[in-house]
Amino acid sequence: MKKTLYTLAIVAIQVIIPIILFGQTPPNLGTAGSFVLFSSSGAVTNVGNSQITGNVGTNSGACSGFGNVNGKMHVADGVILNR
Repeated sequence: MKKTLYTLAIVAIQVIIPIILFGQTPPNLGTAGSFVLFSSSGAVTNVGNSQITGNVGTNSGACSGFGNVNGKMHVADGVILNR
């Protein structure tokens, strides 16, 4: 009887703990979720060869040195100004 209760307690703990630890809802990032690089002040610069997948943007400054971006470059345009 003790062994059955012990086993049942272990199973219950293994089911409940992941729900408690991982049951949080992530925040809604809205349109910011599509950006992989973003600077609210200053330039965004790349040095060397990089493969970027997603949008790159800055509120002020410039985006330079990006050769291969699978996304869009946003520099103080309408998308950025609505952040």
